[in-house]
Amino acid sequence: MKPEQNKKTLSWLPKCEEFLQDQSGAIAVYVGLIAFVLAGVGALTLDLGRLFVTGTETQSYVDAAALAGAYQLDGKDGARARATEAINDKLFTNQQTMGALGSDDENHSITINTITFFSDLTGDVVATSDREANFVQVAAQSTSIDNALVGFLGGPDSSRAVRAATAGNNQVICEIPPLMMCNPQELATGNTTFSVGRGQQYIAKYTGPGAGMVPGTFGLLDSPTCGQGSRCIADLLAHINPASGCYSSTVDIRPGQANGIRQALNTRFDMYEQPYFKAKKNDYNYHAASNVTKGFIQDGPGNNACPAVRKYDPATDPIESEAIAFPRDDCLADGSCERLGDGVWDRQKYWDVNHPSFPSPFDLTSTSTVSRYEMYQWEIENNQIPNNSGAPNNGENGNATCNAPDSGETADRRTFVMAVVNCLAENVHGNTDDVEVVSYIEVFLTESVGLPSDAGTCVNGNPNGDPDDDPDLSTCLNGQNKKMEFVVEMIRELEPGGVNGELHDMVQLFR
Repeated sequence: MKPEQNKKTLSWLPKCEEFLQDQSGAIAVYVGLIAFVLAGVGALTLDLGRLFVTGTETQSYVDAAALAGAYQLDGKDGARARATEAINDKLFTNQQTMGALGSDDENHSITINTITFFSDLTGDVVATSDREANFVQVAAQSTSIDNALVGFLGGPDSSRAVRAATAGNNQVICEIPPLMMCNPQELATGNTTFSVGRGQQYIAKYTGPGAGMVPGTFGLLDSPTCGQGSRCIADLLAHINPASGCYSSTVDIRPGQANGIRQALNTRFDMYEQPYFKAKKNDYNYHAASNVTKGFIQDGPGNNACPAVRKYDPATDPIESEAIAFPRDDCLADGSCERLGDGVWDRQKYWDVNHPSFPSPFDLTSTSTVSRYEMYQWEIENNQIPNNSGAPNNGENGNATCNAPDSGETADRRTFVMAVVNCLAENVHGNTDDVEVVSYIEVFLTESVGLPSDAGTCVNGNPNGDPDDDPDLSTCLNGQNKKMEFVVEMIRELEPGGVNGELHDMVQLFR
């Protein structure tokens, strides 16, 4: 072969080498690969972004639904039905702005899957009654969302957002006296409802240390501010603004034998006795009610502001000295009912003694027209507080004189709030924690607190004396504290956000 031919034949080799070494257009391969990845990322960004927004809207919906339902969980009959109705009423936003593509409907409804009531979230214990329903869980799902690109890349053609929320209701009341009573209507058969009517009287008794708490007995609440200290508890019962802290739908209970309870309650009747309260007659924080009518007459000179008084005895005291407290319900007076009265009492007798020359604005013959509390309020508002102190034998003056409230004072010292619990169902014995409250009630203290009606009299000591100077009286007063009773009239059950807003619903999400 000629040299020229060989040279021509091999001339293509440099071109192959150039081609093999040429890098122009190599980016196109990467672009092709990256474009596929970017398409997938775009699909996820678009479709999952829509699912995320829809999921957020669904979560907002179930949060609102659970809170609306929890607001109805007050432990009363029909609570679960009311909660279910509130959840299904859809009074809150129920829309998805990024629902199914291709639909003319811009607001796509969220569907509730389940509504479940729990008594306890530890272990998700399902509630079997309205009383036990403390929490509600709402589970819901969004409408189907069409996936624009995920399906094209091999993913599902549609997606749904499924969300759930659980809320509960805790009722809270603050700065009340630390007092509770065992539901007087609770029976061994399981009657745990409370439906005492306006005007019915209740004798709150203490059965003594070691005795079980039974329907009709009373006890004390552990105060968040001072626990079980006797002196602090007594102070909270006497103070016009008790700094007792806040109580919720469960309370801690102790027996009611703390020293000074009787004397604490009697400051409301302008009576200041040991222990703890003899010096409080000069402290406005412990002032009496403006109307302290209690059936007591003057018993010696005392001093100008704080006369000595004693309970009127119709058997021995002259008729001119007559005084009368609000009579007890007839069945309580004659013993035909033990702890809970029926609201039937001698209205005419009270009026004849304390307002003999004033025409009654009430129908005194009816057993349901006027309660003791309403009559008490009328006396204050119409400047008709009973005052028979001018009688020949110094009858009763129902106006507070020892530590009287200022003019215009709004605190009603003879009313206070008590917690009601089912002592049998809750097995309350001695100090018992986390006891569920059936109701909070407002009551009217109808008479001063003395010895129980069935406990005889206090001997070896003057009940108005000073136990620091009389050891026998100290023993006597301790006995009174262990056996004491007080009598109240029912005014009303407190409702959350009610007349005075004392009881508050604390509704919150738990998960």
